[in-house]
Amino acid sequence: MVTQTRSAGAGADIASADVAWANPGNITASDAARAVSGTLNSTQTRFLQATSFGFVIPTDATITAITVSYERSQTGAGANILLRAGRLLKAGVAVGDLQDDPGPWATSDEVVVLSGITNPLWNTTWTPAQINASDFGFKMQVAEDSGNDGTARVDHISITVTFTEAAAATLPFYGQSVPPVYPPNLGFTRFSTTVVP
Repeated sequence: MVTQTRSAGAGADIASADVAWANPGNITASDAARAVSGTLNSTQTRFLQATSFGFVIPTDATITAITVSYERSQTGAGANILLRAGRLLKAGVAVGDLQDDPGPWATSDEVVVLSGITNPLWNTTWTPAQINASDFGFKMQVAEDSGNDGTARVDHISITVTFTEAAAATLPFYGQSVPPVYPPNLGFTRFSTTVVP
């Protein structure tokens, strides 16, 4: 098994009627520069979308597992910030298992790892080309459900992909007998020579 881990190369706030994210591009590094939601109070955010991970998985590999790590925290006394929905993106479209958690988030940064619920591939199938594409990624929506003011903060999103590489071609060892390969008949006769002692 081989693993590759990549950080998001781009972050976006997907427009809707819900509460917006400020600075969504801050999710590309674990550096305390965060994407921060507007104030939540029994409301939910827009989707925060992470893409452009830059995977370089060999085209003949077999994908066996995907995990998502995100670094998060909340503000607001008594607020209960929770993950309402987390989905992988294939060709820019949400697919597979729907992730959530009951909250509350910690008030200092913590890293949470999400694995597939149904199976390690999040109840869908993957090719290396789909994961290497810039529109592969993860999107998440956050909510507050206690009726107290709070904000959600996301510092970093990364994805780890596990895969097996195709078996290499087997070559004969030195000294192993290999059947001869003759060129095609080019119009002349091959002669055998017998050496007489």
